Formats: sequence, C-alpha cells, structure tokens
Amino acid sequence: MKRVLLLLMLAGAVARAGGDFEAGNRAYDEGKFIEARQRYESQVTRGEWTANLFYNLGNADERIGAPGLAMLNYERALALQPGHHEARANLTFLREQTLAKVPARSWRDHAFGVLTFGGWLAAASVAGWLAVFIVTVPFARRRTLGAGGVFWLVLALSVASGAACAAWQSAGELGAGVIVVKQAEARQGPADRAALADVLPAGSRVRVISVRGEWTYCELPGGARAWVPSSSVERVRLS
Repeated sequence: MKRVLLLLMLAGAVARAGGDFEAGNRAYDEGKFIEARQRYESQVTRGEWTANLFYNLGNADERIGAPGLAMLNYERALALQPGHHEARANLTFLREQTLAKVPARSWRDHAFGVLTFGGWLAAASVAGWLAVFIVTVPFARRRTLGAGGVFWLVLALSVASGAACAAWQSAGELGAGVIVVKQAEARQGPADRAALADVLPAGSRVRVISVRGEWTYCELPGGARAWVPSSSVERVRLS
C-alpha cells in the first residue's frame, strides 16, 4: 500500500512539473510573458531544475524587460548543461547589449568548462574507484597485476587526478554571481558613502565571497574586491 501511495505521489509530482512547464510554454507562445514566468518560477521553487527550464525562464525575463534576470537564468542553464548553445548565444547577445562586465576567459576556463564542477567530481570519483577495482581484484584472486592491468591502472589514476584538478579549478564557479539590476555601484566598504570601486551594468559577473546583511563582498570582473548591495546580485547556483 505504501509503495502504491509513493508511486501515485511521484506520478503526481511529475505531472505537475510537466504541466507547469507546458503551461508556461503555451503562455509564452501567446505573448503572456508574465504568466509564463510565473509558471516557470513555480517549477524552480519546487527544485525541479533543468537547463531548458532556466533557458525558457531567461527568455521570459528578457521579454518583460529584465535583462539582468535573463542573463542570470541563462547562466543557470549553462551551469546545468555547459553545452546548451541557445542559452550561451542569448547570454552573449544580452551581454553585448548591456555592456556587462565579465572576467576574461583563460585557457583553463576553456579547458575545464567542458563539464560542470559536479561533472568533474563524478568523473574523478568513478576513475578513482576504477583504480581501486583494478588493484583489489588481482589481489583478492592472489594474482599479480599484469602489463595490461598496469596500463589501465595508470590510465585510471591519470583520469582521476586530471578530473580532480579540473574540479578544483571549477570550484570557483560555486560562488559565481550575476548583477540583476540595471546598474550596481561597487563600493570599497559596506556603506553607501564608501568610495566607489566600479559601476557594474546588468549581467556583469562577480564571485561572491561573503554576505554581510544588505551588502555582499565580491570579486569584481577585473579581479579587485568590493562591496555591492545584496539586492543587486544573485548567485548562479541555487542551493
């Protein structure tokens, strides 16, 4: 009986998620962008996240005149699916329109941007366990590790260490934030009267370091550190 109830609850949750998504798509096609956004947001609130959901939400944000939120949601789509070409194209277009400031991409960003932080962590874990398996199976059978086994062990360890390095490099993305208001003034201290450090247009990318009430301490696109109003920035990754 409990299993039946669990299956019914699961089926209801899936139907509700699909219903909101499709209803949002229909509203968007009919030009009801606010309603579409509400439908997508209700799915986000429930934690039913997909790259396409955030992509569609970004499109709705752009249609209602909220480019900062649109770029935030395109970033969220890419955090889940780095190869989402439509989200990347729209993000690039809006950044050019708003003159958003973003950190210069290094070769590490290009090399390690193939997978997300979670993806690299999973790859490192799988390769590590494969190395353990390669070592323990011959030991359990009281056999020596042959040349083929040594080759696969070295390969697994190489993949594990490479993926672990990539995960470490990508860990900075966990603090990524986007300026969602039209313009944010970055200050050298957490006060409106503090010296101005920079002016960040909508869509500018920062790295959130810490939060102190109404102010958030960030690493700015140029590498300097300053404070921005907490209401002006949103983290890319939802907890």
